[in-house]
Amino acid sequence: MNLEDLETGLRAVVIYHHVEALEESSFLITLSWSGGTMEERHDAS
Repeated sequence: MNLEDLETGLRAVVIYHHVEALEESSFLITLSWSGGTMEERHDAS
């Protein structure tokens, strides 16, 4: 394995983890943006 292969592999790992973190953040933002718990939304309607 040469240095170029190692750099390419490391980039792939970093991008993969970055995408995973973005997906998790988006999910948490979606939950908090939705306006409370299901019970609270049900009571409001």
